[in-house]
Amino acid sequence: MPNRYFYKLNDRIFFVNDDDEELHENSIRITYQAEGFYHYFECFKGYDANIEGLIQFRHDFLLWTAELRPLLDYHKYFSHGDSVTNTFKRYSTNEINKLKVENIHIDESFYMESTNNGGWMNLNESYKNKTIKSYGYDQTSFYPYLLANSDFKFPIKQGTVYYMDRLDFKHLDFGIYRCEVQCDHPEFRNIFTFSKNGFYTHLELQFAYKWRVKYGITIKLDVDCDDNCLLYTESDLVDSKVIFGTWFTRLANAKRMYKKNKVIKHLMSSLWGYLIKFDRIMCDDENDFINLDMSMLNDQESTKFKLLNIKCFPNDSENGHRTRYEYIDANHPYKNNLARLKPFFTSYARNYMVNLLISENLISKYIRSHTDSIVLTVPHDFTHLEYYPIAEDKTTGLITWSNVNKYLKV
Repeated sequence: MPNRYFYKLNDRIFFVNDDDEELHENSIRITYQAEGFYHYFECFKGYDANIEGLIQFRHDFLLWTAELRPLLDYHKYFSHGDSVTNTFKRYSTNEINKLKVENIHIDESFYMESTNNGGWMNLNESYKNKTIKSYGYDQTSFYPYLLANSDFKFPIKQGTVYYMDRLDFKHLDFGIYRCEVQCDHPEFRNIFTFSKNGFYTHLELQFAYKWRVKYGITIKLDVDCDDNCLLYTESDLVDSKVIFGTWFTRLANAKRMYKKNKVIKHLMSSLWGYLIKFDRIMCDDENDFINLDMSMLNDQESTKFKLLNIKCFPNDSENGHRTRYEYIDANHPYKNNLARLKPFFTSYARNYMVNLLISENLISKYIRSHTDSIVLTVPHDFTHLEYYPIAEDKTTGLITWSNVNKYLKV
């Protein structure tokens, strides 16, 4: 089956075929349909969004996939997503089937999506809009490595919502809690990610409780609600390495063998995003949409569907735009039930990076963090560690820091 290589712009895709150098255009919806006569591979980052960029990507992609042919036939899959998820299944299906991972119900989804599900992203306010000699370090294959090699555990069974009137930090159950965490100490605000919705995993609350005296932290359970926690029993949990260990070992070996192959890197780095994807439903007709039993994702009201997003795209109609509604079935919110690991793993990963700085006595030297990378005011040797961040050129040098995502190398 022939391939197409594309980039996205609004609700359109622009693509080239296997055997031509002409830029074509079509609806983006075509790439979401598994049936048809083409495989669709989206252009990787770093390529120009034009015909020249697509042709260069096609050339490089064909070289990379040919190089990996002894390991896998990338072209038998419909898309990058299919290739990433099916390669994972190839090495993990037996273990996953043994575990019998349960479907995620809507109460779980509400708590999961109400927590902070991002990486540790912060800029030390002391260096905002200042130019300073900076030393950046980056963890290689950070999420894949932790999933396959750490002591992280996550639930595979359905959790239960409860109401409690106090927190017992000596016996804090695995789960998510509605709490207010307060602290004005600038050092703690650099290393702790506050939840705008007031939902925290047990890992975050344990971390805050550990440093409560040093930083003057207060933790208050929200008792003005019908339920204030989602909890799992110890028997609900599984070591992530059981599921991800073989997959990581096989791909890490291939990555060492093919150091410049961006496809093998994509197979590793993209799995996380595909595992936690919503099972999106799309509607382009407002009349159909308004008749649905719908509520917002962060609304605990029980409805058949939950609204994720409303997007507007330009077109040639009288009002000049077209609206698309994206939502999920409340009884099947995610494409993969392993998505249950999302809030717990992101909080685990944030704690991992923060504890790295604490153990290396680098909190006072901290400038900026971005998920798997850190920037310091001094150089530091991490090589005595088994798994350690390596020096990163793009965040090393004389740099003016505007915010966590915007900086200028002077």
